[in-house]
Amino acid sequence: MDFFTFWVSEVWGNSTLSLFGTALIYTIIGVLGKMSYVLLFTLLALYFVIFGIGFYGVIFWLPVFLFSMVYFFTQMYEFIQNRA
Repeated sequence: MDFFTFWVSEVWGNSTLSLFGTALIYTIIGVLGKMSYVLLFTLLALYFVIFGIGFYGVIFWLPVFLFSMVYFFTQMYEFIQNRA
């Protein structure tokens, strides 16, 4: 089983819930990571386009997720450094 099949069928249940659930995760990462609204909108638009046109592969949406995670942890680190 590949990661996409696990993410869609085992975690969310179907592709529609997976689409909106993953978009919700991206939104939370963007808001907590203090991304600009333009960057957050661009990432979500890219995600919806890629997921919506049928490219159901990790190679398309995993880089967006990884970029969001790196950006989130970088911003969280800077936030912690500024508070100390």
